[in-house]
Amino acid sequence: MESTGGRKLSREVLHERHHLTVRQYKRGRSKRVISRDLGVSYPTVCTTIWHYEREGKRRLRLSAGQTLGTRVALRTKAKLKHATEAHMINLETQPERVRALFGNPHVKYAA
Repeated sequence: MESTGGRKLSREVLHERHHLTVRQYKRGRSKRVISRDLGVSYPTVCTTIWHYEREGKRRLRLSAGQTLGTRVALRTKAKLKHATEAHMINLETQPERVRALFGNPHVKYAA
């Protein structure tokens, strides 16, 4: 937990800072500018953004693994490659599925 002047910040304040950090990052602001504007240390901004990006990628990977695991047995590399490409094309045509991965309360603030 972060602290300011020896005091620990509440969970709500930390959540709001994370929310603001991710929002500004998605708008194209640099990490240094975000750090300066919010009064948060640069390493904290970098860590927050890293966790945000990692969570979305992890959910996409899990979705792909679950989808591929439910299909017919993929015993060869060619079949696995074909099924993976088909899944990625399917995700491209249905962006709402990708958006749904960010509906979890832990990452909803980042969407």
